[in-house]
Amino acid sequence: MFGKKYILSAVLACIPFVSHAAETVYTFDSPLAVEHTSSEVLISGILVNDTVPTTITLPWLSGGLYERCEKVFNVVMSQPAAYTLSVATEMRPVAGFPGSPPTQQLFFTRCRAELKS
Repeated sequence: MFGKKYILSAVLACIPFVSHAAETVYTFDSPLAVEHTSSEVLISGILVNDTVPTTITLPWLSGGLYERCEKVFNVVMSQPAAYTLSVATEMRPVAGFPGSPPTQQLFFTRCRAELKS
């Protein structure tokens, strides 16, 4: 009984680490375009330390973080040569139907504009 408590404690302590996925950050040195659709936003530009244009697709939902990031996108696109634009995504488990395993879904987690020096 005493050993089972330690095993259970060790398993429960590891659960938070299993459920968190690593963030992927995209930093555009030269943002070229931001396009909104009903369910996603497409950002095109040249990534830092790259030379060819890249387009990434972010899931887009109205409200909260998304509206604040939309303001950041507008500021950056008003003077694209003056800012770098960073956006981050993360794959997270999402519960499905009862009894089915969770699926992975892409989430848009943050945005940042930085004035170039």
